[in-house]
Amino acid sequence: MAIPETMSKHMTVAVDYRFSRKAFSRATHASWRGQLVFQALAAMMIILLLSSVFVVTMGGKVEDQLPVFIYMFLAVAFYFVYPAVAFVTSPRHRMGLFFEFTKDDFRYRRGEAEATIFEWSAIKELVESKDFYVLDLPDKQKVAVPKSAFAPGEEQRFRLLAATSGVAIH
Repeated sequence: MAIPETMSKHMTVAVDYRFSRKAFSRATHASWRGQLVFQALAAMMIILLLSSVFVVTMGGKVEDQLPVFIYMFLAVAFYFVYPAVAFVTSPRHRMGLFFEFTKDDFRYRRGEAEATIFEWSAIKELVESKDFYVLDLPDKQKVAVPKSAFAPGEEQRFRLLAATSGVAIH
């Protein structure tokens, strides 16, 4: 997708936001959903649950399925409790986040630290969910950018910058 040269030179999209505990949990879940390990674990949990229910309906003892149900309970509890605990215990999750996207690169800053500059090619994957864009950056960093943090019209400009930079949004 090509954009006029005069427009692309000066196109900048800035996003500045701070997560609430609830938004951080939703962002964490959005970043997990894109990972193959999470998808495989979710599939295994569904298979375990269905097989346990099948065994019990076929006359098996519920007590024999107790370890599976405990595992399921712990997995679901981890899914919901971990992001809340991480948000409360780590100050870095409560810091403001700032992005500045340009035609050639983007800057990423957490809190008052100095901004890190990345070229668009540094993005391993850019995944869109209902409420977030999840950027998979070097060193296993996953950063969720809430769609609600974009000013009116800026989200379309962000998508245009990503597309013209060769980064596909999945």
